Amino acid sequence: MKEKKPAKPLAPIKKPVITIPTLESFPVVVEKYGVSLGMKAGTNAGAFCFGGDVDYSVANIVKDTSVRLSLDYLSGKNPVDNDDYSIYNIKMGITYSFGILKSSGIPVDWYAGAGILLPIKVNKNRIGKWGAEIYGGGKYILSESRKIYVEIGYSGIKYADSSPAIKGVLSTIGYSYSF
Repeated sequence: MKEKKPAKPLAPIKKPVITIPTLESFPVVVEKYGVSLGMKAGTNAGAFCFGGDVDYSVANIVKDTSVRLSLDYLSGKNPVDNDDYSIYNIKMGITYSFGILKSSGIPVDWYAGAGILLPIKVNKNRIGKWGAEIYGGGKYILSESRKIYVEIGYSGIKYADSSPAIKGVLSTIGYSYSF
């Protein structure tokens, strides 16, 4: 009679491990130095707009602070006098980052900012009056260099002596790349 060999033990079954990402496990470090280029679209002073931002970090001078230079295009109708307008303006401003707020549980860099608007071309004429805006926003971190950002605020632009200032909600969404 043949002897039975003992059966080989089965390999242990590996159970799947499910982890929920937290800020501690998120592999991205928010870099506060360098240049960030962004493209955005939405509304500015209540009108359709799109444009680009260049943010340059001055965190080595003032902690968590960047200067912003933007070129924006706005198009709409002045609600007071029904004047159609298309405006190119340059924005010079500053943003202050609050960083990633741990209580939010999501990788968003929150910030606030303000800027001076200089209309450089209005309805094919070169007109330079003034404007201002204040906003808050958040940059959702996709990777160390790529972010999606949303800004909400209020702005006003006086683009011509003969027309009343346009003012209203600023709300934009954009994509930025840092290097």
